[in-house]
Amino acid sequence: MVEVLNVKQPKILCVDDEIAVLNSLRRIFKRAGYLADIQLSPMSALEDLTKTHYDVIISDMRMPEMDGAEFLSAAEKFAPDSVRILLTGYADLDSTARAVNDGKIYSYVNKPWDNGELKQTVEQALIYKNLNDSRKHSFDRAIKSSKQLQQANSSLTLQVKEANEDLQQTASVLDFTKEELFETHKQTVRVFAELLDIKNIGLKKYQSELVMHLKSMCRTLGLKAAIAHDVENAAALYHLGKLALPPELSTLARATMTLDQSREFELFPCLAEEILLPLIHMHGVGKILKDCRENYDGSGYPKRKIADQIPLAAKILRVVVDFFEQLSIHPDNDSQACIYLSENSGLKYDPAVVDAYLEFYLEHRVRQPVEGESIVAVTNLKLGSIIATDLYTSGGMLLLASGTLVSKHLIKALMEYESNRGINLYVSVINEKTQLEPFFKS
Repeated sequence: MVEVLNVKQPKILCVDDEIAVLNSLRRIFKRAGYLADIQLSPMSALEDLTKTHYDVIISDMRMPEMDGAEFLSAAEKFAPDSVRILLTGYADLDSTARAVNDGKIYSYVNKPWDNGELKQTVEQALIYKNLNDSRKHSFDRAIKSSKQLQQANSSLTLQVKEANEDLQQTASVLDFTKEELFETHKQTVRVFAELLDIKNIGLKKYQSELVMHLKSMCRTLGLKAAIAHDVENAAALYHLGKLALPPELSTLARATMTLDQSREFELFPCLAEEILLPLIHMHGVGKILKDCRENYDGSGYPKRKIADQIPLAAKILRVVVDFFEQLSIHPDNDSQACIYLSENSGLKYDPAVVDAYLEFYLEHRVRQPVEGESIVAVTNLKLGSIIATDLYTSGGMLLLASGTLVSKHLIKALMEYESNRGINLYVSVINEKTQLEPFFKS
């Protein structure tokens, strides 16, 4: 059990319109050593807050008088120092996101809850409150020291001493504020990423590899550390704006959309920026997301930006995320994803970013090849090599079948194809040391 720093016994207010739920919560917290009051009515609970101080306020989301998000927002005015937690079901996640976005709650717990998880969340909330109280206390002391410093004229030595104390207190306040902001930042990204995962939007399967590739590309192309951090968070929230679209647009293919539906769909990058706008620490992420669907040739959306009008951070994010989306379509043939980037270089993507990424990828492949398989450029093909996997054009036509023997004629044909299309092809082949084994087995 996490040690709680309060000297006095923590006091909790539980609000729900079901007495059985309230009694259950009271038993849980009583066993944990906390004082727990219960209220069946949000209005009665608000009246109670004018008379009694609570360390933590826990509210159910669905209640007849007002929902939990509205109640906790109102409770913040009566008890700004209390930490607020929301009990919510999966059906209320959109409302939960709104409550988090408005900054009115510390955390939420899914119903039905796990008793251990609920107690741990409350313990962490109490630690968070103690840090806030300590920060405010330190800040008050710093202000008091500052006033005393201005009023004291009797001793220069005393003034210097008090000034040093004041600086130490201010540094302490800044440390607390920095830690709090960092935790809020991580919590915001986590909540939204979980929402995207519930909606089955995103690339959770490849998330760790995707982040690693983004970090490398940001370093290679000279992005500052702060911007690179925003790029990583933007990757986790790449499809955030789609949560604000009408549900039917999330399942429609672009080719089947009407003109009005297509225009509405193309607003989702702007919607992502609007969702993050109230969160000052996420403004950089929002700006990257707003530009992540712009194309290098100006055919993208929402603003039809072109070439250098598109920030480098958004260009990097677009290339790497699109690569992994192609990889999710062809999980056993990563050469197709390489070709997709090459074919769209100068169209959707900045050629410099594509070249840098493909050079990096050939050294750090995500898909683990079968034993003896490697991916090579056409110019590096060797006579007598055997093609390991089928290769298709971006239009879905078979360009090269697995099992094909590499000949001079084939290399010449592939190089002509590259020249005519202005692209670079990447082909999976069986390594020389394994070619003695039969490629086709009965």
